[in-house]
Amino acid sequence: ENNGTADETLSEYNHIHFWAMTYCLAYYEAQSYSIWNLIFHRDYSVIGNWMRLAYKDGLNYFRQTSQDFIMDYCGFIVDSAKKKAFLRSMPYTLDNLWELWRVLMQLTEPHKTVMFDKDMLMKVANAEAVLEDISQPLANVNTNFELAADYDKVTYWTHPVIKVDEGRYLLLPKTIGASCWYDRLTSILRTNASKGFEFQTWLGNVQEEYVISKCNQKGISVKTGKYKVQWNTSEKAEEGEADFIVEGTGFKLLIELKTKSFTRKALSG
Repeated sequence: ENNGTADETLSEYNHIHFWAMTYCLAYYEAQSYSIWNLIFHRDYSVIGNWMRLAYKDGLNYFRQTSQDFIMDYCGFIVDSAKKKAFLRSMPYTLDNLWELWRVLMQLTEPHKTVMFDKDMLMKVANAEAVLEDISQPLANVNTNFELAADYDKVTYWTHPVIKVDEGRYLLLPKTIGASCWYDRLTSILRTNASKGFEFQTWLGNVQEEYVISKCNQKGISVKTGKYKVQWNTSEKAEEGEADFIVEGTGFKLLIELKTKSFTRKALSG
């Protein structure tokens, strides 16, 4: 029983919550999963599975993503960027970036961090320039991060590769490190986009095209675009725009897609 003030009670509750989450993170092993296996279910269970997906990421403060999914999605983005040709002159090509990425993906392990030597990558054209762009110094990673619940100290996701010294680098475990590749790829593209190019609009369109292609692969028909709704003949029709509309059994699902990354607090669940 707590007879203190409301602030004291809240502080005590937050303390208990912090250690409960820390215990869960230490005790339960993080599992690899693919979002495409979880979100496509019978109509009645869609909401439940979205909640399960959110809870699974919320419980584990480290973002977890299937490496195969990230490879597939980022490959789609790279191909779209090559077709659009909006980048300024760079010290390496997107083909160089993608080739080095594929080599590094073969080195990653499911449950442990892997160290590798830079010399292993020199067969890839412009490997040194690519490596410089996708890595960050070890001293910059998760400064002052001590417990799993210290989400505001987590900075590992800004780069997929960690530079130990001039010759050695680290790769995070597959599910933890995979999402870093998406964040860094989009950052590189955004930074090197030609002046005046509407990068965020382009990325949003690419994202929509990717999701539509995935839905079509699953046999799900998707409509997208502008629509009008007129509730009765005496009122003016209301106009709207939907990223996706999926018609199910007795319902129509309108989906809004966002490209903005979560804040650290949001990532913490």
